[in-house]
Amino acid sequence: MALFGQGAANDWINYNQSYYKFPITEKRVYRISYQDLQNAGIPVLSIQPDDFQLFARGEEQEIFIPNPSDGSFDPSDFIEFYAEPNDGWLDTVLYGSQVNQPNPYYSLLNDTIYYYLSWSAGSHLRFQEENDINFGNYFATNNVWKESILSLNSSYYDGEPYPGGATDPFYTPEEGWMGPALNLGQSRSYNLNMSGHLNNGPPVEFRLKLAGASNPPASSDHHIQISAGSISFDTIFNGYDLITLDRVLPAATFSDGNNSINMRSIDDLGAAVDRTALAFISLTYPAAMDFANADYAEFAVEDNQSQSASLLEVTNFNAGNQVILYDLTNEK
Repeated sequence: MALFGQGAANDWINYNQSYYKFPITEKRVYRISYQDLQNAGIPVLSIQPDDFQLFARGEEQEIFIPNPSDGSFDPSDFIEFYAEPNDGWLDTVLYGSQVNQPNPYYSLLNDTIYYYLSWSAGSHLRFQEENDINFGNYFATNNVWKESILSLNSSYYDGEPYPGGATDPFYTPEEGWMGPALNLGQSRSYNLNMSGHLNNGPPVEFRLKLAGASNPPASSDHHIQISAGSISFDTIFNGYDLITLDRVLPAATFSDGNNSINMRSIDDLGAAVDRTALAFISLTYPAAMDFANADYAEFAVEDNQSQSASLLEVTNFNAGNQVILYDLTNEK
């Protein structure tokens, strides 16, 4: 039995229940078989399928169990769920808000998170199976939306130092795990994969977070130019500020596959030092329904207000004879 509370948010724990914990280090769909439960010493023969619960991040999580109405967890049954590794979700509290957090995709402490399986009588969270097969009632969506994220974590930055060399005891926006410093006059390229990108589709949402890591005596000391394809834009800021750059870029700026984002420090402000650190780049882009032989994919579908559901006509998805689709928004 293992009991665990993250921070003060431990009200999910019922001290009269048993909890079996297991680590999660990768974002994907997981399946726990009947044999897995038996091997862990869980008294599966005495537990009804409806009684199982799963917890993570201080909250109960949705699970899927086939044929739960028969009242028994049979050797062919399983528990299936979607899980994510640890990121900066809990660190947000230390920064006051996500606006002040340089890298929400990387934990300050550990990228492993534990999930907890338990059981008790009552109504618990479940993915509901969708049985509508009247495909002719719905229009097909033209594209889905995918996200490509580059999270940098090679160097830890302590934040702006006081005159004596010490730093703020509280977490400040420019403190945390980020990439290697970009110094005065330097340039660096970053590759992001945009699998299935439609370069004739809707615009791409670009986001970047960048922190200053120096503060020489000048009115402005950081001049950074970012370029993607034929498009470039500049930002000028001072000191140890944390800045967020949001842009909407034409889809034609990018191509299917690897794309290079370039960042350059421009030496035109008269600053003796210009040191910055990149926390992350994210690209939210339109993707084709051809999944290029992938066996796992995550994507979003734009809500179609004119119909109750959207038809997805996916090609070249390498899932064998059984394709499983989880709607995380609607818990299906």
